Amino acid sequence: MLLGKHLLSTVWLYSKDVAATKRFYVDVLGLPTFDEHGGTAHFDGGGVRLSLHPLEESRKGADGFLVFLVEEGIETVCQELAGRGVVFTQELHEAEFGKVASFRDPDGHSLHVWQPPPPDDPRYPTVASLVRHYESVSRRLSAER
Repeated sequence: MLLGKHLLSTVWLYSKDVAATKRFYVDVLGLPTFDEHGGTAHFDGGGVRLSLHPLEESRKGADGFLVFLVEEGIETVCQELAGRGVVFTQELHEAEFGKVASFRDPDGHSLHVWQPPPPDDPRYPTVASLVRHYESVSRRLSAER
């Protein structure tokens, strides 16, 4: 249950044509969009953020990845994962959007644990809308339990 207590926050997909794929998700599937930047499109998937990013030549063959939001204590989560045999493809490090560590599942899918920066961090405005969204989802889920 290690990651079962953390929110699956993001499904990140690559697209050959973000604008056309965005129209599909909005016009056909009816997903609301939010927080677009850098040629990407983001959707509210009912508590899970769906992000479409341009497929770059260097990413050919990459399907996408999953992100688990860790609100605090990501160092402990990474230690527990390592204790369970997880081999990190990228050790825990600071990024422009917070702390993140990466690993793969047995089929090679890329998985990430992510802890956003605190509100007093200069990087926070970049992820503030996303953090507020997940905080409201977390409160709703806690109330339902």
